[in-house]
Amino acid sequence: MSYIFYQVFSYLERKSLRNFLKIKNAYLKKCASYLYSRFKNNHVACRNIRTINENTNTVRCFMKLSDTVFLSGSFDRSIISWKFDEKTGKLHKLQTLKDHKSFVLNLIKITNDTFLSSSNDGTIIAWKWDEEEEIIYHFQTLGDNKGIIYSLLKLNDSTFLSCSSEKLIDVWKFNEIGYTKIETLIGHTSNVYCLLRISDQVFLSGSDDKTIGVWKSSGESFRKIKSLDDHTDSVGIMMNWTDEMFCSGSADKNINVWFIDREEIRLLDTLKSHTNTIMSLHKISNRVFLSGSYDNTIKIWEWIEELGNIKNLQTFSSHSYPVCCLMMLNDNMFISGSDDDTIKQWEFETLII
Repeated sequence: MSYIFYQVFSYLERKSLRNFLKIKNAYLKKCASYLYSRFKNNHVACRNIRTINENTNTVRCFMKLSDTVFLSGSFDRSIISWKFDEKTGKLHKLQTLKDHKSFVLNLIKITNDTFLSSSNDGTIIAWKWDEEEEIIYHFQTLGDNKGIIYSLLKLNDSTFLSCSSEKLIDVWKFNEIGYTKIETLIGHTSNVYCLLRISDQVFLSGSDDKTIGVWKSSGESFRKIKSLDDHTDSVGIMMNWTDEMFCSGSADKNINVWFIDREEIRLLDTLKSHTNTIMSLHKISNRVFLSGSYDNTIKIWEWIEELGNIKNLQTFSSHSYPVCCLMMLNDNMFISGSDDDTIKQWEFETLII
């Protein structure tokens, strides 16, 4: 009796296994077919169409002033304004500013006619933009800082944050005399490299101490409520991807993708394709983003809903030194800035957004 039971059980077990393998093979075949389709349609979908040699040192950051005008900041102390001609696709230099005494590290837009720059010289400069004349004016120098000002973050039209090599995050407010520092936040044990706004009440800070700090407004102030410690080295760059996801890049060579569920933040995926420090992240759409690395490459990443994960669609190796910054010009063109002192302009031959 037990022998018959064993035979029946074995038959059912084998049948169940065969059904499982059949379903699994069909799924893998579907995935392979989908990936081949993506590969076929998007592999060689982008090319370097122009290289600009205007700088004498690293091109560190970009910022859009308008739909057709953007800025580049460099280690040669310059901020250059550029005009993008949508008809020809060419870039034309408008103005060169050299008010900083050392490397330009970050640029952020505050309002339609105001932007800020931070520098290795420990200063933040506020600038005014005359869109009609396409001219930039020096408005105010904020020198009440300690150490290198790595990054800036706009909270609203009158408030911004700065972070520094002194482990500090400063809060600045605009009043009748200009920008004034109103608070200093302490929550990291080493350099604070980057900042990211999550909502009106929450922002993030990335640090050399390998953590991402989560800060929440408490009345007129902010307090650190949590640390994310999934990276194993410095966190140097962060990017909002969707309303529910953001990415962080690290010297551990990885890009971490995070999911935000109300006040909870959890690690969704870790992307390990780069072979050196992640220097830049830039959103193309809610499905696609770019990354630039100290390994001299640019990678295109896509969220593939059918597979439920993120894949590296393509890798470009046109730069001869690390890729420091990336920015979309329009739906089918982007630019990259590098330690090789150049700006490269890229064009998608097929839209992937």
